[in-house]
Amino acid sequence: MVGKPNQKKQETQSKLIHGGQLNQQVRHYNIPREHWLDLSTGISPFSYPSDQIPKDSWQRLPERSVEFDLAVTGYYQTQQFVACHGSQAAIQWIPTLWASLGNSGSKIWLPKVGYKEHQNYWQQANFDYCLYSDLPSPQQLQQHSVVVVINPNNPSAKTFSQQRLLTLAKQLEQKCGLLVVDEAFIESSIEQSITPFACEFENLIVLRSIGKFFGLAGARVGFVFSSAKWLDLLESAMGQWPVSGPALWLIERALKDTLWQRQQFQTLTQQSQKLAGLLEQQFKSEARGTILFRVISSAKASRIFDALCRQGIYVRLLDDLSGLRFGVTDDAGLERLRLALEHINDHGE
Repeated sequence: MVGKPNQKKQETQSKLIHGGQLNQQVRHYNIPREHWLDLSTGISPFSYPSDQIPKDSWQRLPERSVEFDLAVTGYYQTQQFVACHGSQAAIQWIPTLWASLGNSGSKIWLPKVGYKEHQNYWQQANFDYCLYSDLPSPQQLQQHSVVVVINPNNPSAKTFSQQRLLTLAKQLEQKCGLLVVDEAFIESSIEQSITPFACEFENLIVLRSIGKFFGLAGARVGFVFSSAKWLDLLESAMGQWPVSGPALWLIERALKDTLWQRQQFQTLTQQSQKLAGLLEQQFKSEARGTILFRVISSAKASRIFDALCRQGIYVRLLDDLSGLRFGVTDDAGLERLRLALEHINDHGE
């Protein structure tokens, strides 16, 4: 599928549908916010504790410390990075910066299924794009081609191997192209991460997010790993103080806390398995996904979405209306979801 930048910007408007837009559901269904169970995102409901942030970090302008840098490089196993206001900030800047390097005629390859903000900003920057279901072949790549990969994909959970992505990076390097890999959910399959190799290529950009695994989306912290050229461009574009002082303090401790990370992985794995079992029992179909979300295909997805919302349970209706994405939750949330789905099944909704 080929997209043109002069199409009506239905998919590039600021009001793209995402999970987490709970206030819209509150207004639409007239159910008070405190009565909702929000399963619409892939953000962990089990957050790294944030109640000890010192007063000093609120009062001073943010400064990255040596300790912060060591925490980042230790966790991500690479030396070169830029911290940003969530990986979303980098997603917004990359297309504009790529065009500024003289690549305005590039062909952009974007996943047909996936986080649509990537497509949004490449289209806003007036690039033509192709939507792929599988990665483009070497024969399909042109000079200055750009390939965007979400690994693992959200919401399909499809994962590409580390070796396949490194091979693609080499192919694009030969074409003076660019590979952008969004690893927001990679903690589910960390062995496939190409973050440690990001600085070995001139035009490979890897995005990582604190929000999902650590349950700290509100801190708005992400990282970009790439060559010195790209890090300089992004750092200049994003300006001074892209991350707040309290967030710097908190994220440093989260990245150092290996005991909490191990416990978090175990908890998320356990709850994800419970969620998959519940969904497969109720829908009689496979619940594919990661440790942070599960996806069910259903021809009745729109009706089920509405029926769940009427019971104060907010899930993510897929863009093509072919299924639903459910974020992990605690045992109480699972029980509430079970009762809601049984009610829907009993009433034939």
